[in-house]
Amino acid sequence: MRNRTVWVLLFAVSCLYLTACGGDVTGVGPGNAVSSSAGCVTVACHGSIPSKVTGRSIADEWRASPHYVMNQAGCTTCHSHTHQNSCGSCHGGGTPAYPVSAANDPSSSCMNCHVNGSSLMKGLDYRHIPEMSPRYRLNSGFTYYSAVGYLTMRGTQYESKCIWCHNPHDNRILPQHEDWAESGHGSTNSGPFASRGTDFKTRGSYVDWDSSFGDVCVRCHTASGFINLVASGMKNVSPWGLSSDGVTPISTTRQNIYCNVCHDNGNGKAYGFNLRDIPALGKTGGLRVYYNYSATTAAAGLATLARARISTFVDYPPIGISDRCLLCHSGRGSGKLIKQAGSVADVSGNLFSFRNNNRIGMHDFAGGAMMFGGAGFEFYSSYRYQGSAGLSHLHEQIGAGYPGTGSRGPCVSCHMSTAKSHEYVPVTLSSTSLAVAPNTAPVLASGRAYKVASIDTSICMKCHAAGQVASGRFNGTVTALNTEKSGYHAAMRALYVWLNKKGLTSSSDWLKASTYTWTGAPAYAGGCTPTAGNDVYFGSRNMGVSFNYDFLKNEPAGYVHNDLYVKRLIYDSLDWIDDCQMNGTGDRAIVDAGSSAYFGATLSSSGVYSSLAPAEVTSALNYLFGVPNSLVRPEGNN
Repeated sequence: MRNRTVWVLLFAVSCLYLTACGGDVTGVGPGNAVSSSAGCVTVACHGSIPSKVTGRSIADEWRASPHYVMNQAGCTTCHSHTHQNSCGSCHGGGTPAYPVSAANDPSSSCMNCHVNGSSLMKGLDYRHIPEMSPRYRLNSGFTYYSAVGYLTMRGTQYESKCIWCHNPHDNRILPQHEDWAESGHGSTNSGPFASRGTDFKTRGSYVDWDSSFGDVCVRCHTASGFINLVASGMKNVSPWGLSSDGVTPISTTRQNIYCNVCHDNGNGKAYGFNLRDIPALGKTGGLRVYYNYSATTAAAGLATLARARISTFVDYPPIGISDRCLLCHSGRGSGKLIKQAGSVADVSGNLFSFRNNNRIGMHDFAGGAMMFGGAGFEFYSSYRYQGSAGLSHLHEQIGAGYPGTGSRGPCVSCHMSTAKSHEYVPVTLSSTSLAVAPNTAPVLASGRAYKVASIDTSICMKCHAAGQVASGRFNGTVTALNTEKSGYHAAMRALYVWLNKKGLTSSSDWLKASTYTWTGAPAYAGGCTPTAGNDVYFGSRNMGVSFNYDFLKNEPAGYVHNDLYVKRLIYDSLDWIDDCQMNGTGDRAIVDAGSSAYFGATLSSSGVYSSLAPAEVTSALNYLFGVPNSLVRPEGNN
């Protein structure tokens, strides 16, 4: 009776496990999976064999798995064979009568149980296989579903594999999996991955990356595209997953950034957490990132079909394993491209026109480019944008040479040093806006800015704790960080006010009348009428200011990544945009941005006032100049 009671309890526990994971699980039944594998995992057979991927005992991994605990899957469940060796394989006497059977395709074996006909195991419904969940079938106008998921394009040569993230022997869900699934890389609801209108696997070029002037979104917005690039020696940026016509996608289900983007053992398996090799082609042993741009040109005021092509690259310094982050967080544009544009002609000899070309842009979240400086539109020679004596910018040396910070590079050292490493976020944001005055919040086109609730990494205190080298600039507290963040956004708001008034937040005509003066403008805001032959000079600087604003607006942590560089870009952009001269009027531009007489006080539909509130003016000035009433160009006092 006692044994029967124990069996009933064990069966009940098993049912609870099944309920937690999904009642549609179809295993081999209680008592079969574990018992049928007993002979396989003895020490004399496979019990001591290590995994070629993780190095751990395969038998021990399996015993740690839910498959074992729930008695739902054993060796024969996935390897689909009984013991096929002849006596001679263990006891000698010649060649085995039957060859050892290799495992089935791991993903196929997973699908045998986790997807059984029309039923679907809970937990796989929307993230893993979105086309099987009505909630994730987007009404996009495509023939196929356009949701993003982890296991996509099933039944094609492009099918995602479970082993790109999961250990088939020890299939426990790890904290890293959970963190990643909530991150911007893994969330099926975040950012461009969930956009109905963009299927990034189709947006590539059949020309090598260094000389491609078309879309190369595929290299960072799909896992396969990233892998194709690095596996080809930084050349392949071609689209994939297309039908024979080379245009129509086989399926519009999307990938996000899977585990195998950063992790690979050399054979397409990520669960050993080996790091994927990234070719270091830069002249100093770091990454080389290409920035290529193609634009229409003008002849007699009309756009032609010819293209002016502009190309440059940046060799970034070696930063250890953080180069995996830098490759995609380095942007796709550069202020240098704008400077080059003025002297570039198409095949017909037509020069690039600043009257009919859209702004050259940086792209979103280019924190790596900001960290190392040089990517913005710089109005002076480069030395003015470096750290002054005694104030060298050291963030790029975190994990890359600075004592006590390790060797993982700045990106990984800061963004993966929290308890939730694979969320990649070193701070927690609150739901409170960074308002600096009643009814006024520094809201940018990219969205509302929120206060920092907590700093979740300890690496800041390596330099910013009391008595450390950078404690005087920032003391490592949440209060001080929010003050910096508020000032950053307020200074950006001042720049937005000027660009908005002049119609330069986005444009195709960088010399139009609205870029000069307007009725009611400040008396000093003149000098914006270019003389003959000055189109390139004026046009490039107007576009450059707009480029800087767009760069910073989409780099929400710029005030942390490279504070000195940010301040100089903002100040110089303000100095130019107010009166089309570099005459040290950045502070006056901020003060005047708070004048409703000049800019009005209308609240837009997005919640942005057309002029700054007094508290925003003060916050912006304090941020740029370090202390009140010290209104000199921020170079050595911030």
